[in-house]
Amino acid sequence: MLLSLPFALRYRLAYDAQRTSTVLSLFVRTVFASLRRRARQQWSIDRGQCGAVTFVQRFGDAPNANVHFHSLVLDGVYDAGGGQAPRFFPLPAPDDAEVARVAAQVARKLCRLLEREGLDPEADAEHADPLAAEEPFLATLRPPPSPAAPPPARVPESERFVSAIASTPRISRSSRASAAPAWAP
Repeated sequence: MLLSLPFALRYRLAYDAQRTSTVLSLFVRTVFASLRRRARQQWSIDRGQCGAVTFVQRFGDAPNANVHFHSLVLDGVYDAGGGQAPRFFPLPAPDDAEVARVAAQVARKLCRLLEREGLDPEADAEHADPLAAEEPFLATLRPPPSPAAPPPARVPESERFVSAIASTPRISRSSRASAAPAWAP
């Protein structure tokens, strides 16, 4: 999965490791909640354990600040119910509606987070962007526009803080490692 964020948020995350961690945690928790809900529906598993590995990429194609997350998420959950060894329960790939639902949840949660921190679009510029006061030259740097780029599409209000969440191709079940997860007894 890929979580790409609006330019203003990417810029803030580029110099704020704590906020980057908070945004990533919000994203991963939302994806895990979707997996657990789907596991309850399909397998009647109440407390499934999810897993993911995320690479925080801090740059784009050009050497510009473009913080975004690449996450490899298990396509199912582990269940260690009944005192037995954990067992993996696979889930089908999420459909488009599920991906849209997760994207909308992430967008709403990010909006609330930024509003709580005083970083919503109506925020005072000095409070919302301390780098502008501390390093005014750095605050003005923006990537050059691409000459062949089409005009930006209008993003619905519900998706203004999440510009892309895309499912990655599934890994075949035969290529999975057969070892138990690290938390297994």
